Order: sequence, then C-alpha cells, then structure tokens
Amino acid sequence: MTAGMRLRHATRLRVEPSPGERPLFTLDQVSGGTARLIDVPELSSPDGQLRFEPGDVLFSKLRPYLAKSLLVDRPSHGTSEFLCFVPGPTLDPKFLLYLTLSQAWLDHAEMTSYGTKMPRTSWEAMCDTVLPGISVNEQRRIADFLDDQVTRIDSIIAARERQIGGIDEARLASIQHRLRSLGSRSTWLPLRRFLCSILTGSTPSPESNSDCDGLAWYTPASIDANGQLGDPIRRIGTDTLRSEGLVRFPAESVLLVGIGATAGRVAMLEHPASGNQQLTALVANKRMDKSFLYHQLLARRRELLETAPFTTLPILNNETILGFPVCAPPVPTQVSVAHDWESESRRAADALAVIHASTRLLQEFKRSLISAAVSGEFDVSTASGRGVPA
Repeated sequence: MTAGMRLRHATRLRVEPSPGERPLFTLDQVSGGTARLIDVPELSSPDGQLRFEPGDVLFSKLRPYLAKSLLVDRPSHGTSEFLCFVPGPTLDPKFLLYLTLSQAWLDHAEMTSYGTKMPRTSWEAMCDTVLPGISVNEQRRIADFLDDQVTRIDSIIAARERQIGGIDEARLASIQHRLRSLGSRSTWLPLRRFLCSILTGSTPSPESNSDCDGLAWYTPASIDANGQLGDPIRRIGTDTLRSEGLVRFPAESVLLVGIGATAGRVAMLEHPASGNQQLTALVANKRMDKSFLYHQLLARRRELLETAPFTTLPILNNETILGFPVCAPPVPTQVSVAHDWESESRRAADALAVIHASTRLLQEFKRSLISAAVSGEFDVSTASGRGVPA
C-alpha cells in the first residue's frame, strides 16, 4: 500500500439491494469492540436490506463509539446503518477490520458524527481517512498476530464475565435458600398485608423545565439487573411537581418496574423521588422491613413474573403485585436477616468492583494493542502470516 493512501482509494462502499432471502445481520447482533456476532443470524426477506458478501467489512455508522465492526463470512444482508467496505487488492480485509477497531479510527468516526441523540458518521466523513503505508503481506502478519493476541485477551475477559455472573447467582441463591428456611416456619401472605401504599409513577409534560436541584425522576433504564439504582433521567422542580400533579415516591420505598422487558427489577430509594408510569413504589408498613422486602423481591423476580397475566410484554399490575405471596417472619427476624443480606451484598459489590476494573483494563489494553499494531508502531515480523513466511 502506498504511504498516505486514503480509504476511498483502497476500498469502495457497497450500497446494493439484497438479491434474495439471506441471513440478516442487525446492529444488536454485533458485540461492540469484539467483531463477533452475539446471535446466529436468521434468514429474512430482502425487503429494505443491503447486500453483504464474504470479505466485506461492516462498521456501524450509528453511534460509532460502540465499535461495532464485523468481517462478513457468508452471503448475507442487513441494515443501511452499516457502512459496508469492499477492500481492494492493496488492503487485507481482516487488517481493515482491526483498523476499524483502532482508537484513531473510532476517534475520527466520533468526531465526524452528526446528531445528538443518535449520532452517525458517514462514508463521506470516513473515506478520506489516511491508511498506514503497510504492504499486504505485512498487513496479514499483523492481522494474524492480533487474531492470536485478541483471542487470548477475550478469553480472559469472558472468564471475568463468568465470575461476575457466578457472584450474582450465588448472592441470589443465598437469599432464596434463607427464604425457604424461613418459610418453613413462617406464614406466606399476600403482599397487600404489608404495604401502607402502592404508587404508580407519572411523566412530566415535554415543555416542563428540568431543575438541577429538583426531585430525581427515574425510568426503568435507571435500574440494573442487580437491583442497583443509577442516575436519574432528569430532575423535576417543586413547582412542576405541584402544578402537574406528579406522583412523589417516599424515601425508603421499594421501586419496582411494572411493565416491559425489565419488568420485575427492583431498587431501594434512599431519598424521595419520582418516576414514569412503568415504575411502582411499594411503601412497607410496620409489619415488613423495607430491606427484607427489597431483597426478597430481588431474588424472586422470576416467581413474580410467573404470576403476571400472559401478554406480549410482562405486565405487573397492582392486582398482581398486591396478591403476590411473600415470606413474613416476625419483624425482628426480618431485620436480622436483611442485615446479613446487606453484608453479603457489600462483599459481593466489592468483589464485582475489582473484576469490573480488571475487565476495563483488559479492554483498554486490547484497544491499545490493536491501535499500535495497525499503525505499525511495533514490529510483528516474528509472527507468521497467512501464506507469508516469517
């Protein structure tokens, strides 16, 4: 490849309608930063799809910072949100794939993006990218070197992710085991007997202003699968809360997602807050410790969902929630057990923080390794390439 060659001279953009039924590649199927598919693509009709062929390199122009790239290995088709590059004779496809995962490429793609909520880059913005002056043989060596190294790093990351899943499962299993032992000596009663109120959220009008010192307003996106509450979507001023009659959730209530793909997720509210119509706040009475209720619902999400009416999306209406049977030993027992669960949760959170930190470092190292290799910053001449003698 000639030093200083631009992308437009080493590849072309494929924008051709699909010729027929083929496997469908979607953005959701591509794992960010790994160049791998999450799911097996299913056959779909060609309507509205663009043609992809083996050897093409896909890069998501939508939110390019997610680094969703893929080397096409079969005749397929997919969304026009992919930029589909067809490498010429001076550019090895796999080398181009790694180039699209490098920091310089992603920085340029993000810098040239337009739009606020759904930023996109474009062929026009990317086609003048200057490629490193590396021969095809050397590109193949670099790509093979990265294949080996990235596979090793990804296997370590996968092991870390399994550890995370194992810690979460062990914590929930511990709660479930304790509930079974308590349940053998306690009465299981409908949740309605242990609530002083159940409140469904509301949404402020689009024209209402946010207030940085106002009441936190949440949506289901604020609650993760581990029962942790993230940052609020916005904050609502007292005037808006009063004038629009918005629902106020009390402090120390249990926040429950009532509808949608994340139905059944729960979180604890430390401070008064508000939320949209998909959120329900459960305010425990004196017969139920709030932390005991929170941990119980966290560990029994699947059981709760099984009681919901059958619809396309799970819906936990008030009748379903209030009728859900809960374990209710004497309150002092609840407080003691909840204290043990909170201690276990803190230990699990500490362990998870260490694993998450190591995973982030591995991701950063992989990105740095790819960036240095494709730019020619270090020598990989000892690596054998595909059909290229070392």
